[in-house]
Amino acid sequence: MSDKTAAAKTDAVDAVMLSSSAFDSSDAVATEYTVIRAERQLPHRVWWVTYKRKVLIPSGDDAEIGKGGEIIVVVDLVTRQAKVSGYGE
Repeated sequence: MSDKTAAAKTDAVDAVMLSSSAFDSSDAVATEYTVIRAERQLPHRVWWVTYKRKVLIPSGDDAEIGKGGEIIVVVDLVTRQAKVSGYGE
């Protein structure tokens, strides 16, 4: 694994960990959600972390994922800030 890839993986983990702090200023209960995506944005130390309500994610392979229920958190790893920036419908 290259140093660049290792750094990106470390940043992704850091972003997901930091994103959970955004639930403190939200009405959502963190334990009811799970991370479904983490995307690095430009500049490279900014991440969008998307959470989805666990009850909308099926346990079987043949079921459909429920519509909506997402929370999008923007994480800036330079400033160490995370904030809810939007909700899925």
